[in-house]
Amino acid sequence: MHYITASFVLDVMIHDIDIVLSLAGGRIKKVDAVGVNVIEDNEDICSARLLFDNGCIANITASRIALKTERKVRVFSRQAYLSVDYFKKTGTVIKADPNTDVVQKVRELKKAGKFNLLKAGWSDMLHIEKLKIDDREPLRLEQEAFLQAVADRSAKPEVSAEEGLAAMQCAEMILASIKKHKWE
Repeated sequence: MHYITASFVLDVMIHDIDIVLSLAGGRIKKVDAVGVNVIEDNEDICSARLLFDNGCIANITASRIALKTERKVRVFSRQAYLSVDYFKKTGTVIKADPNTDVVQKVRELKKAGKFNLLKAGWSDMLHIEKLKIDDREPLRLEQEAFLQAVADRSAKPEVSAEEGLAAMQCAEMILASIKKHKWE
């Protein structure tokens, strides 16, 4: 019996695409992606780089054959670093202490020959905050919200039709880039 497999990008990566699009807040300018089919007829591993018109860059990697299952999002900006682990349901935000110019302090320590990356005293310069993550399953919540929106026509779904379409269009751009960069 032969099973028809769905695109991994459309099956799994689509959720990450939706998250990235909501965080980036811009329009996609360019997509570079590579994918490899190892087991299935379609890609089993995919890595995509999305460039947005507002300067945001997103790297998304997904694999159905990874040795270790991970679901993480990391966001870097000048203001903060955010890390969320969907499996462990944990998250951390790290921000520079508003009273400390971290870059200037590091430069001064380096100039004085007193900077050791491993013993830099980051806790004095950074504000580390653990995030409170809802313990409920995100996909289940999304489906329940959708069903509620259907039942109660006045309720707005978690993911609008426009957002869903944008994620699908992005996925199609990723698949086109994979096809363009196909490994033989």
